[in-house]
Amino acid sequence: MGIWTDELDVTWLQELVYQVTVLGKKANSGYKKEAWTVVLSKLNRSHNVALKMSQIKSRHDIVKGMYGVLSKIVNSSGMGWESETCRIQCQATTWDAMLQGKPKSWAMWRNK
Repeated sequence: MGIWTDELDVTWLQELVYQVTVLGKKANSGYKKEAWTVVLSKLNRSHNVALKMSQIKSRHDIVKGMYGVLSKIVNSSGMGWESETCRIQCQATTWDAMLQGKPKSWAMWRNK
């Protein structure tokens, strides 16, 4: 499976949060193996897919990187976060200035 849908993301993120916050399945270096196993099982069962553990962990790394970029953007001067719409708020000129010299991956957040 090469395409992650919003529904898949919601399922694995919610389950991982549950595993950590309710069941305490967090390890020093990340998440306990049994948390990942439950996430994999729930994804495959709930969405009738055949994902592998490596695919879920890869998606986790990608989303973690996206969160890091988003966090840097929101905390930049002139940028803000609108919690009602879950969107970045700023002037177009602020975006232009902020994106100069940044990786192209930052630009994907401009219209999000």
